[in-house]
Amino acid sequence: MSDQRFRIRQKISTSVLIATLAVAAHADVITVDDDDPAADFATIQDAVDAASDGDRIEVGPGYYVENPQVDGPLVKVDGKSIDIFATAVDPANTILAGQGVRRCVQWTSAGGDCPLRGFTLDSGRSAVEGGGILIDPALVLAGWEF
Repeated sequence: MSDQRFRIRQKISTSVLIATLAVAAHADVITVDDDDPAADFATIQDAVDAASDGDRIEVGPGYYVENPQVDGPLVKVDGKSIDIFATAVDPANTILAGQGVRRCVQWTSAGGDCPLRGFTLDSGRSAVEGGGILIDPALVLAGWEF
């Protein structure tokens, strides 16, 4: 009888491990680089739009102005729990530039941790509040480094 229990426990443990690996494997790493054609995207916003909860966006060094013709923030994350990391060691090498006409980052309505690491925010502007960053007060800000 104990041999049968062991086999049942072993099957359950294996099933739980497979399910855990399947969930962990769902998270993607999305790359962004404004001058590297091998990256998944050239703009951070395009990567954010393509990302799902749990994904990690890795941004290569560069001066990101995205599309200056678009109203609204340079990078807008709404309703997603994703990580956005600059790959450069020095934040001065990965710049989000609002060009004095718009907010650099707006992050709203996401659950869980929402890290943003390794960026320099430059010349963000807003007529109301949060020229550099506007965040939802309900967000858990883990690992924000500038």
